[in-house]
Amino acid sequence: MTATNPRVLETSTTSGTGELTVNGAARTYQRLRSAGAQLVNYVIEHETANEFEEGLGTITQGANDTLSRIAVIRSSNANALVNFSAGLKKVFLSFGSVQCGGAVNLKRPAVAAATSNTAIATGLEAGDEIDGVTLATGNLVLLAAQAPAAQNGVYVVPESGAASRAPDLYTGDYAAGALVPVLGGNENGGKVWLCTSPRGDDVVGTNNLSWQAIGGTDGEEWVSGPESSTDRAVATWDGTDGDTLRDNPDWTISSAGKMAGTSAYSPIVDLVDAGTVNIDWNLGRWYRLTLGGNRTLTVTNVSVGQMIKLQLVQDGDGSRTVTWFDGITWPGGVVPTLTTTANRWDNFTLACYGVDGYGNPLFEGYVNGLNFGV
Repeated sequence: MTATNPRVLETSTTSGTGELTVNGAARTYQRLRSAGAQLVNYVIEHETANEFEEGLGTITQGANDTLSRIAVIRSSNANALVNFSAGLKKVFLSFGSVQCGGAVNLKRPAVAAATSNTAIATGLEAGDEIDGVTLATGNLVLLAAQAPAAQNGVYVVPESGAASRAPDLYTGDYAAGALVPVLGGNENGGKVWLCTSPRGDDVVGTNNLSWQAIGGTDGEEWVSGPESSTDRAVATWDGTDGDTLRDNPDWTISSAGKMAGTSAYSPIVDLVDAGTVNIDWNLGRWYRLTLGGNRTLTVTNVSVGQMIKLQLVQDGDGSRTVTWFDGITWPGGVVPTLTTTANRWDNFTLACYGVDGYGNPLFEGYVNGLNFGV
């Protein structure tokens, strides 16, 4: 999903559960409005109290902009709206802030959602009521329980007559993974709705579309499933049909974020030999390269704190060398010399501990052992 994460930080002294008035950008930062988004993924942190909230909201520009909190993703109040106490709060954007209206899955907010069959021809006119919300011309409404389900989707409220599909999810569009925040309603407001229909069976106006509420200001969980038999167990998909979410008591995550389990492994990634060989750190934890000549090594997709093992194998001729990628610090400042004997190998560990002033990764290099062979 296309995302923007500008350098945004403002402060607010607003308390309560309503919209926040922000006081302008902090020094060297930008204002919330700089995201250029109708809908943003905000974070609010109290400076002195143990209060925080992350969610979806909208920004209204003014002398002092305001942030309306639509749906809570997670918070210090059991993932419900936080009643912020008096004092200074930091307000900034999470990585998920997106601009609506483009090729993204996050759609414009609907004013209400209907979870019972609604007459599209006569039941969505201005003045009609959906889930306690009185509709006005131009409002967007999510229909999630139509019969047939191919009618499900987002509609524009007309002054009178039949409603038409919104350009956000037009007839013939693909709806899989679409997210629609719902602003109001007695039962369905303050939640984000997800189209759960699979890709390939998600054509608007043709296929039956399924919608599910996945989060809201009432603290509702983002993912629902069976009750866990083990506290803090890792959820996995059932191994028979791949459709059922269940807990796996063999693996747990502590409140401190530490994972414990029985056993884990990472398959060896065999790199393709070439004059320049790139190591994509997204592919695994253990990499092996058989050197067919003198090679130059590069890296991509490196994260700070990540560590990999690299096995360099001499081919049948031997005496191959490598030019290491930049940013590696070796013990004593000495770059290791590879074993030159044919068909033998050396093992190294590379750990990314930070980045330089230009954002390039920095590594510690360790020699695990040299001159292995059978």
